[in-house]
Amino acid sequence: MEYKLVTKGQDILLKSNSISWGTDSQTLGSNLSFDSLHNLAMGQIVSFYINNFEVFRGAIVKCTEEKFTYKYTCFDYTFYLKSEVIKQFNNIDVTSGLSSLLLEFQIQHTIINIPTRIDKYYKGETISSIIDDFLDLAGKEQCLNYYKEIQAERLVIDCLNNKCIYPKVIYDEKISIDYSIENMKNKIQVISNGENTTSIQAESENTTSQWYYGLLQHVEKVEDKDISQSKNIADNLLLSLNRIEHSTTITVVVLEGGETIRANRLMYFNNAKLTAGWYKIKSATHTVANGVHKVNIGLEW
Repeated sequence: MEYKLVTKGQDILLKSNSISWGTDSQTLGSNLSFDSLHNLAMGQIVSFYINNFEVFRGAIVKCTEEKFTYKYTCFDYTFYLKSEVIKQFNNIDVTSGLSSLLLEFQIQHTIINIPTRIDKYYKGETISSIIDDFLDLAGKEQCLNYYKEIQAERLVIDCLNNKCIYPKVIYDEKISIDYSIENMKNKIQVISNGENTTSIQAESENTTSQWYYGLLQHVEKVEDKDISQSKNIADNLLLSLNRIEHSTTITVVVLEGGETIRANRLMYFNNAKLTAGWYKIKSATHTVANGVHKVNIGLEW
């Protein structure tokens, strides 16, 4: 694999080392850290490439000067999504609504077709929180896992089902797996978000799960315009929440395709602990030191 650490058109990797970066499904932004003999300016833009694919682009926001080296931390372009806005969305689909919002702030973007319609007013909310709200509503309505991420200077919104990756890695098959029912729900009630409305619009439950684990109920509030989707939302939430959560962390040495390993991707595993199949990457923390590329991959299913 070929690595490049580029700033102002110059590859500074020869005099830099201990490069690390990571992504997490719970957060939009990522950061890059590295040591270097180069004295770089605060705010200077740095890009990191693997096999000519731009894995990270961001600005230097922190520097620690030591005796012979500088330790840098760079943040990506997520700060553009912290702007607070006042905006009314009038029965518009998620893709068109978000695109219109992002265009107002000249944010480059690519958004998958999301047909869920939004009729909602936002006052003083950040762009990032509005995106989260849109994707949360769409995910519950359609039972799909939408996600957002920054790729270089571009915001990308896509569906997890589209994102299988095929890197070549080596890893120790002796892994431990965590099990949890902390977030389990086996009965869903959907009610209107209106202040004066308390009637239940739809229910979905699993009595077998309730008999074994006890009653674990979740009440979902929806806007009046979404009442017609109440049963669909209840069924989808039950399917998503009525389960035992599994997770593990695997450290791999990358042989090929390291640039594809990031949060919100599906990666194939098959060993004594992991039944053959595709697993969602919850987090990926990379390090490249002395030419060796390792990744701590957090999986959940």
